Amino acid sequence: MDFEVFSYEVHPDLDSILSDRIVPSFEFGDGGLARIALYHGPTRSIVVIAAHHAASDGRTLVMMMRDLVAGASGNDIGLPLRALPPLTELLGMPSPEPYTNLLTLEETALRSEPERPAVKVTHHKLGADEFSVLLSRCKAESTTVQGALVAAFILAGRELSEFWRSRPVVCLSPIDYRSLLGVEGSAGVPIGVHPTVSTPEETKKGIRFWDLARATKSDMLKSQTKEGAIAGVEYAARFVLREGNPYDVRTVDPEHLLDHDLMVSNYGNYGHDMQFGSLMVRALYPAVTFPMKETQSISLLTLDGVLHITHSSRTRLTGLWDHARELLIAASTETVSK
Repeated sequence: MDFEVFSYEVHPDLDSILSDRIVPSFEFGDGGLARIALYHGPTRSIVVIAAHHAASDGRTLVMMMRDLVAGASGNDIGLPLRALPPLTELLGMPSPEPYTNLLTLEETALRSEPERPAVKVTHHKLGADEFSVLLSRCKAESTTVQGALVAAFILAGRELSEFWRSRPVVCLSPIDYRSLLGVEGSAGVPIGVHPTVSTPEETKKGIRFWDLARATKSDMLKSQTKEGAIAGVEYAARFVLREGNPYDVRTVDPEHLLDHDLMVSNYGNYGHDMQFGSLMVRALYPAVTFPMKETQSISLLTLDGVLHITHSSRTRLTGLWDHARELLIAASTETVSK
């Protein structure tokens, strides 16, 4: 794992650091599957951990950050995290056939990353008071924070983009299978995704915010079952076995089944100690990047009651978070309909 250390006197721009450190490609994993950068200042430091999705999901990186801070303060971080067996084994699926390379090493070496817009990352917060009101309202409306977030970003994007208004919008929500499989606290990639599709007709008919949030929650339930997880693994295997060019999405997914406009990755509550001796975790900003230039990637994590948000994209919908925030606050404080 690459580890770099930088020092600073004046606090650096966090958005620039995020854009610079998480964006460089891991290529095919020949140079490692993770890297860490430490920006060390007089009173506070910034740690950036980036990892290839073949080896780690966002929750694993959160646990890595927890252990890194605990270890730096001299605390016992316990035994190594358990590495997960294949999802097929955890789900009781038949063992796959032995894998055979379709391409030679020479053919693979000819592939190169194309020119495309650079990823830009910005970070934001929803304060503890505002987030507390949102939590309470989600419960009153029989939905989840994820349902409300998906609704907010879909509706906000439709306000900003004629392209989004003219066609169905697809939003992917990652599903963490740890609880379902009884492997909480394990490292790896025990995840799937659930698509939410919103049509232009919904907007034209004036769909209510909370109706869309409830529909999102209800539809996600099928992906949070063992049957849904199995379907997701079978679905993903189709793309892996095809050996498409990772730099050309058209060869990986010629049917465009993975096309999406938005991903909302909510890592929930941090759920670990924030204070380790003289060290304290003050903020955590997760971020996910994509090769597709149109995708708007929203990542969120709650720390000490504050919702920490990043927006990353190669072609940005400027103001997406500002509009989504306005919708969340307005929906949270509107009069409850009887």
